[in-house]
Amino acid sequence: MNELARLESSNPAPRKAQKHREMQIGKTTRIVRERQLSSNVARAALLLVLMAGVELAGMVPELRINVWSIRALREVVRNGVETAQLPPAPDGNPRAALVIGRAALARGESAQAVEMLSRALRRAPNDVLLREWLGRAYESQGDLQKALIEWQGVRSWQEMLDAAERAVSAQHWDDAIALLDVVQAALPQETIGYRAQALVGRNERGKAIDLLGESLARWPQSGFRQRWLLAQGNYLGQEKRWIEAATAYRQASDAIGGEDSWLALVDLGRALYYGGQGIEMALAQIEQGIKLKPQRADGYSAVSEILGAEKRYIEAEEWYRQAAEKDPNSPRIVERRVDNLLVIDRVSEAQCVLSEASARFPAEARLYYQLGQVFGRLGDLEQGIANAQRSVSLDRTGNVGYRLALATLLERAGRTVEVIAAYRDALALNDRDAGVHVALGKALNKAQPGDQAAVAEFRRAVEVEPHNPAGYIELGRIYQTQARYAEAESWYKQATERSPKAPWPWVMRSENALLGGNPRLAVDVAEQATRQFPSFAAGYVALAEAYQQAGDLTRAVVAIEKSLQLGPEEHPRYWVIAGQIYESVQQRDKAITAYQRAVAMDSGNRAAQNALTRLRQRQ
Repeated sequence: MNELARLESSNPAPRKAQKHREMQIGKTTRIVRERQLSSNVARAALLLVLMAGVELAGMVPELRINVWSIRALREVVRNGVETAQLPPAPDGNPRAALVIGRAALARGESAQAVEMLSRALRRAPNDVLLREWLGRAYESQGDLQKALIEWQGVRSWQEMLDAAERAVSAQHWDDAIALLDVVQAALPQETIGYRAQALVGRNERGKAIDLLGESLARWPQSGFRQRWLLAQGNYLGQEKRWIEAATAYRQASDAIGGEDSWLALVDLGRALYYGGQGIEMALAQIEQGIKLKPQRADGYSAVSEILGAEKRYIEAEEWYRQAAEKDPNSPRIVERRVDNLLVIDRVSEAQCVLSEASARFPAEARLYYQLGQVFGRLGDLEQGIANAQRSVSLDRTGNVGYRLALATLLERAGRTVEVIAAYRDALALNDRDAGVHVALGKALNKAQPGDQAAVAEFRRAVEVEPHNPAGYIELGRIYQTQARYAEAESWYKQATERSPKAPWPWVMRSENALLGGNPRLAVDVAEQATRQFPSFAAGYVALAEAYQQAGDLTRAVVAIEKSLQLGPEEHPRYWVIAGQIYESVQQRDKAITAYQRAVAMDSGNRAAQNALTRLRQRQ
C-alpha cells in the first residue's frame, strides 16, 4: 500500500487537498453551466433549438457556446470523458477548448491537449483553469519545467502539491523533490510527508527521519503530527532502530487516541518484538489494536509475522487465514501466507491458495513466481516453467529473482538454450551480480565445455565482485578440466587470498595440486585449511587424501578419523577416499563400511562397487 494512503486511513483529520479537489470538481462542472441565459423564455427557446437539432446561423456567440456546452455535457454523461465524441468548439471558445483539452488528456492524447489549451490561452491568457490544465498536459508529456511555469504563473500551489503526490506514487523521486521545493514556502507542512517519502525512495532514509523529527519539533500542534509520527516509526523500523520506532508509535497512539489509534498500536507491537521486548508484550499491543479495528487485516498479519519469526508456523497459518478473510483483496497477504505454508511443506495447500488468488489477481507477477516454485516442488516442471515465464512477462519492476527462478526450472528441465537466455535477461537488469555471471558461465560451459564465452562470464564475475570466490573457483575448474593445473592453481590461490573466510577454495586448491602431481603442495594447502577452519570436515578429507598420496598413511588415518568425528558432507567421493585409506592400512571392516556408505548415496558409484567386490573376494 502506498505509504501516505496507509497513513491516511489511520488519520481522521481532513486534508486540504480534498477540499481543493471538491472545489475543482465544482469549477469543472461550472464550465458547461456558467453564463447560461437567465430568462425562462430564453431557456425554452434554447431547448427547442436543441430538440430540433438545429443551430441558427445567426445565433449570437454566447447562445452558441451554451448550445455547445449542453451538447458536450450530454455526450460526456452518455459515454464518459475518455470516449465522448465532442462537437467542434465554436469560434475556438476558451471554455470549449478546456473541455476538449481535458477530454484529450483523459484519452492519453497529451500533445493534442497541449495544442488545444495553448491556443485557447492566447485568447484568454489570464484564465486560471486553462493554465492549470495546460500544466497537467505538460506534466503528462514529462515536461515538468513547462508545467511548473504554468502553475507558478497562477500561484497554483495545491496543483503543484497534487503533482508531487502523483510523482511520489509513480516513484519519480527527483520530480517530486523539485515540485516540493517550489511549493514549500506556500504550504510548508503539507510538503513534509511527501518529501520524506521521496527521500526514502532515493535511499536517503536518514534524512527523511531527521526531517520528520525537525517538523514534529517545529509544529507540535500540527494536524499532520499523527501521520508524521507513524511515518517516522516506519522509517526507524526499516533502519532497525526499534526502540526509537516504538517511541514514535507510542506517541502516535497517544496523539490519535480512541479507535483510530489501532494502526499505531499494531506497529508498536511489531517494534517491541523486534526491539527485543518479548513476544508477550508485543502481542498484547497488537491484540489491543485488533480489538479496536477487528475488521482490518493489519493486526492479524502482524501476529502471523511474529509467530513465523518464532518458528511457530502452524499457528501463523491460522492468523494468515484470518488476515486473508479480513482483506480478500490483498495479494501481499496471500504471498506471505504461501511462504509460510511452504516452510511447513504444505505444498498442495499452497497451490490451492495460489490458484484461487491468481484468478483474482491476474496481473500480480509474484503470485505466478510462487506458483512456479510450487509446481517445481511438486515435480511438474512444465507448469512451473509456464508460471515462472508469466511472472517475468508481468513484471514491471525489473525483478532479477523472477528471471533466476525461471532459469533454475529450465535448468532442471534440461532446456540449456533457454537457461542461457534467462540468465542474460537477468544480467540486462543488473550486470553487477557475480552470482548471475557465474550461473550463466556454467550454463555456457555445459552447452560447450571450455567455451570462451563461459570464461568471459567468470572473469566478469571476478571483476564486479573481486571478494566473491565463485568466479575464481569456476575459472580454476575450467583450467583444471583442461589439465592446465598451474593456471588453475593461480585462480584457486587468488580465491583463498581475496576471500579468506571461505573454506572451499582451499579444498579445491589442494585437490588441483594432487591432480597436477604435486602432493607436497596439496599437503601444505590442506594443513593451512585445517588450521584456518578447524571445524570444516571437508578440509580434513582433503588433508587425508593429500597425506595418502604423499605416502604418510599414519597421518592420513588421523585426518580421516577427524573428518568422521566432525561429520563429513554427505558426498560419496569422501567415503570412497575414507575406504581407500582404511584399505591401505589393512583396516578391512572400516573400509567396507565406508564403501557401503558411498554406494548407499550413489548406487552407480563404480569405485565403491569395485572396491567392495574386491574386498569380499579376499575373504
